[in-house]
Amino acid sequence: MYRARPQDPFDESHHPISVMPLTRVQHRAVIAFGRARAAEAMIAGLPAAARAVREAALAGVRECWLDAGPGWIPSDMVRTEVDRLRGAMVVRFPGEVRGQPQSGPLLLVAGEMQPTARQLAAAGEDDAQGIAFVADAGDAGARTRLLHGSAAETRRRYARLGRAILAATTKPTDGLVSRHINRPLSQAITRQLLRIPGFRPFHATLGTAALAALMFAALTMFGEPGLLVGALLFQAASMFDGVDGEAARSTFRASDRGAMFDSLVDALTNLFFVLGLVVNMHVRGHVEAASFGVCGLLLLAAGLTIIGRRARANAGPFTFDGVKDRMRARGTRLGQWLVWLTMRDFLAFASVVLVLMGWAEPALMAFSGVMAGWLVVVIAIGARQSAAAR
Repeated sequence: MYRARPQDPFDESHHPISVMPLTRVQHRAVIAFGRARAAEAMIAGLPAAARAVREAALAGVRECWLDAGPGWIPSDMVRTEVDRLRGAMVVRFPGEVRGQPQSGPLLLVAGEMQPTARQLAAAGEDDAQGIAFVADAGDAGARTRLLHGSAAETRRRYARLGRAILAATTKPTDGLVSRHINRPLSQAITRQLLRIPGFRPFHATLGTAALAALMFAALTMFGEPGLLVGALLFQAASMFDGVDGEAARSTFRASDRGAMFDSLVDALTNLFFVLGLVVNMHVRGHVEAASFGVCGLLLLAAGLTIIGRRARANAGPFTFDGVKDRMRARGTRLGQWLVWLTMRDFLAFASVVLVLMGWAEPALMAFSGVMAGWLVVVIAIGARQSAAAR
């Protein structure tokens, strides 16, 4: 089975199943599309040909030919994505010097059916569905057994597959608001953005940063009306924050660098929302509420400093969610609710509700209290780790 190279987006961890490698006679394959448009059509941000190539590589195919009918000239996007996702497999396009094999067994794949790696690995000589089967390269009538279907059927099949791919990008760690409100909206946005040629997860992260900048400007420059606008933009940023991860997972572009940048933008968005509330309260004369907000920020800074020093001492990664991960690991219902109630998705939604109810000042006071409790937990976990290390 193909193993991913370091920092290679072609990573079996993104695949929902574990597959067995193909037998020796199936290490060559032809992925055939009945129409050129079907090979070039986009499925959740990737051409259908590229997705079929990735599944073949996951199944253990070592050499494959792409065929989408006479006269097909693959677009630059198809070539680029195929090259990115093929792994160690050799992929040959129409018109290249070395043509398709004339003899010997090979795997015939109906590209428009978008078979999974498991289906390809299990393919044999008898396949009534015509999705993928082993045949002799010299068998002229073998390809007629491949089921392509009408253009309308292919479009519907691609649409269903695209929705399923995006639905699978939901994370098990999603909070209550994210699971029931943010994620359905962000996936709908992701579905539309992935239709734009050249769209990348990084662009979505920049979009979240732009929403955060507008949020801070609204909070600090527009007084009382800016409170509502800023809270709504904070909720919008919280919802839009899911787009980059969904796009990355559905197009196999997830990376440690992208995740780190996304986490940094998330943290700065949270920080600048509270800072914006503090400035808004202070400018409008609510000094006591602003003071509570400043205290909360200082407590947050203290907790992050402790986490950072601990990460450096243990030579581990710095993470803002370390405390939450430990609370989840305990498996208690109270711990799970504490995690949900302190996650960004819930805090953003709650801030909108509180501002709408005219409770912006109590919100800052509550923030200071939550940060005090969070700091106590951070210190307690640190003390327990130090005691265990001795």
